[in-house]
Amino acid sequence: MTTNETPSNIELQSAVTAALERSAAVESSLGVSAHEGVVTLSGSVTDAAERTAARAIAQQVPGVNVVSDEIAHPYRGSPAVTTPITPRSRHRKVRSDGAR
Repeated sequence: MTTNETPSNIELQSAVTAALERSAAVESSLGVSAHEGVVTLSGSVTDAAERTAARAIAQQVPGVNVVSDEIAHPYRGSPAVTTPITPRSRHRKVRSDGAR
């Protein structure tokens, strides 16, 4: 590929993968796919800083026009987010005739 050519999808995927592997800021192995200048990052990272670094590195690769972030959240190693369950007894049942 010369400097004026648009990289193929495979070339772009390889270039972004190599850039991420060279970076000390990105320790996780991420999935990378490319299609017509759009690079999609997937997988999981340890924190927001690693996610931000991965996106910035991918964006700097020549031929990347857009970075689509499909990196999983919450981050690896962080506690899972849970939604509290409201006990059923706190809900009032309404009969079909409107009586309580």
